Amino acid sequence: MRIVKETIVLSIIMMVIQSCSMNVDTEIKVLRFLSREITIPDKCPYIDQGALHVASGLSSHGTARLFVIYTSQDCNECAVSHLDDTSPLFSFANNDMRFDTVIFMSPREDEFKDIVEKLVLKNYKYPVYLDKEGIIEAQLPSNQLFHIFLLDKYNKVRFIGNPMSNLKSKSNFTRKLKRL
Repeated sequence: MRIVKETIVLSIIMMVIQSCSMNVDTEIKVLRFLSREITIPDKCPYIDQGALHVASGLSSHGTARLFVIYTSQDCNECAVSHLDDTSPLFSFANNDMRFDTVIFMSPREDEFKDIVEKLVLKNYKYPVYLDKEGIIEAQLPSNQLFHIFLLDKYNKVRFIGNPMSNLKSKSNFTRKLKRL
């Protein structure tokens, strides 16, 4: 019985140590990601209100932008069906007027046409940009925590996460915007 208790206690201690080291690793990644300059494709296709367009001049925008990124590792078909979940971010941006919200998808080459068709049919009221070459995705850590971030007008990361996830995030996001 004593051996079982010691094994359980040792297991719990190991889990705590591992959990703490994972948190430290994530914190280090966050610190490295903050202030990193992200290269934005200058020209890329996008779908807006059911129509396919080509955007240019995306890399030099002049204002802060909140990016929501769906990578080739994500289920892009699922992302299309849940685009309405991002509407509060656009509403927040429209009300705040100090930043824009931008959605980028990086579908795999074999699913690109299918995603375009689904986006056209979805007729989402906000533009969805398509990063065919995966330029943004290549600069991101794989952890989805880093797939929503605020860039300043110089394309440097200033905030990581969804500001609408809770009141504390929204407050921190708003404070960060005031300092830009």
